[in-house]
Amino acid sequence: MANSPFGIWCLTSIILATFTAVFGFLQGQHSERKQCREKRAALAQEISIRATDFGVKCKGSKSYGELCWHWDEFQGPQNHLAQFSAATMDELTFQYGLLPGEQDKVVFRSLDDAGTAIFKMLEAWSGSAGPAELEAFKKNVKEIICSQIVAKLRQDVETNGERPLPVSPEPSPESSPCQLD
Repeated sequence: MANSPFGIWCLTSIILATFTAVFGFLQGQHSERKQCREKRAALAQEISIRATDFGVKCKGSKSYGELCWHWDEFQGPQNHLAQFSAATMDELTFQYGLLPGEQDKVVFRSLDDAGTAIFKMLEAWSGSAGPAELEAFKKNVKEIICSQIVAKLRQDVETNGERPLPVSPEPSPESSPCQLD
């Protein structure tokens, strides 16, 4: 039976079916990874744009009321990328936490902690302090945005986008990922 036409046909069919199944499985995995990379990059871009925009607006703020207004804008829906136009910052952060990588979970926690830290600083300050405290607040917000939001997102996208990270012990001010100056 092994050398009969029927036996050869059966073996060929099994090999072809196995090859087709493996190819389909690998193609599905590749497609899923590509979608995750694209979603990660889009979420990172949207969150970075919103955070940087909030930092720039804070820098120009002259009162507690303006800062609160900008915070509310930052938390609400904005229209930078069409796919996220109706999403609030909490929804974007939550979506980032749903990404499959372990580093994505670390970044999610960092984003959540950064938002909480800024809110607590804003709440604790309550506008009762003077100009020196306002400048300190702005400096702290810039540091949180640059180190806990923009830099972490950039690193996660570069790491999970299968591009090597530049290795430098101390980043130079010129190569800072945060452009709030």
